[in-house]
Amino acid sequence: DFLMTFMIPAGPPRVILLGTIVLGVVASFGLDTKSNIAKGMILAITFSATLFDKTIIGSTPSILARSLIVEFGHVPVYWSKWFIAYFPLDVINILAAWWLILRLYPPEKEQLPGGRAFLRKQWEELGPWTGQEKRAAFLTVLAVDPIRTIAMNHPP
Repeated sequence: DFLMTFMIPAGPPRVILLGTIVLGVVASFGLDTKSNIAKGMILAITFSATLFDKTIIGSTPSILARSLIVEFGHVPVYWSKWFIAYFPLDVINILAAWWLILRLYPPEKEQLPGGRAFLRKQWEELGPWTGQEKRAAFLTVLAVDPIRTIAMNHPP
């Protein structure tokens, strides 16, 4: 969810997208949708989507906070400085959420059926990246990079 925040800054669409992925992963491992693993994963993406919205200036509260700081505090707030300020909090919250979810929803199984071998097989079935996939990844990085480096491109 953290990495997707840079491409999809709004939390609800990320939760919908990741929720479908979680349900697919749960089904592919043969787990019940009401299992603790499924519950924990859904809770984790919902919680983290709300949290990570504040990491970048992309969600409504962040945009409003930045506007108020600039307007009333007369302080320029760049995307990169905002990110640097929030990143340590995100790391702490990721670790705390992981710990809490494992305590509230302990996994029913120590190992998922198939485990790493299953994941490796699925990865291999994807095959190498196509030219179109490489181009899409390049264009995505190209689109996100100027936003991320705006403080370096436009110093105060």
